[in-house]
Amino acid sequence: FKNKIGNYRPLAFFGNRPENRNFVALDGNKLVGFAIVSPWNSKIMEIKLFGVNSTRRGQGIGRNLIQKIISTYGKNQNIILQSIPSAVNFYKKMGFENNKYMLHGSGTYSLRRKSNM
Repeated sequence: FKNKIGNYRPLAFFGNRPENRNFVALDGNKLVGFAIVSPWNSKIMEIKLFGVNSTRRGQGIGRNLIQKIISTYGKNQNIILQSIPSAVNFYKKMGFENNKYMLHGSGTYSLRRKSNM
């Protein structure tokens, strides 16, 4: 397995905003993971969608995608996301924490990772 992580321009996600970024993990020509990241403003990036093929979980694909996003944006920008309860521990291991500034009643958790500034 050779995990290739790339930064691709968006296709038709979220209104085809040119500032959105798609990150994908490929195994050969097969898509095994993805993330769609969108700016809120100059200081905050949001992971809008994130997923890893269920048969490929536990192989470091999600970790590699998050690390690529952090290395791309984490130095100068906070990164936020909404997480289902079962994924919160994964994100916390990646340096995210509860986001007390974003309250919601959707059954998801709001998490953020502060910039490295």
